[in-house]
Amino acid sequence: MTQPLHYETFTHAILLGPIRGTVTLASGEEVDVRPDVIEGSNAERAAEIAHLVGLRYAAEGHPKHDPGDPFIYEAPDGTRHDAESAKAELTRLKAARNG
Repeated sequence: MTQPLHYETFTHAILLGPIRGTVTLASGEEVDVRPDVIEGSNAERAAEIAHLVGLRYAAEGHPKHDPGDPFIYEAPDGTRHDAESAKAELTRLKAARNG
């Protein structure tokens, strides 16, 4: 039986799950997303990290998701991303960061 996660915070907690590596914010800052939970210093930063993690899950697959049933990420604006569109969005965001 999996133990429930108990985490107390007074900031913006982001539950990440099994993703590994980093995500790069629009500011160029790299954020380590290996821990199960990280804290965002404000709501906007937390939302950006969560969005990038969702795009990565759609682009790379979610290890706990059935490979025969592709992972679809629904962004806060309602856009649904499959692997192809998530990869395109990550490429677009990278290009925007690099000017």
